[in-house]
Amino acid sequence: MQKEYQVRVDYDNDAGVWIATSDDIVGLVLEDESPEYLMKRVTEAAPELIRLNNLSACKAINFSMTRNERVVIA
Repeated sequence: MQKEYQVRVDYDNDAGVWIATSDDIVGLVLEDESPEYLMKRVTEAAPELIRLNNLSACKAINFSMTRNERVVIA
């Protein structure tokens, strides 16, 4: 049986990088300055992590992205 896995991609304002994590894929923590490149890296790393964790084969990876900005007005 194949499964769809969920991956969160959040922007860290302090570090200036995007961070990918997943509750579904144990051990998945990657960061990059580009969200597009980060998603590519996740799709390359996820199958191996899924295999190592003895999870169901991957049908798809669903990405949800968040970027919050705080602007201080003086």
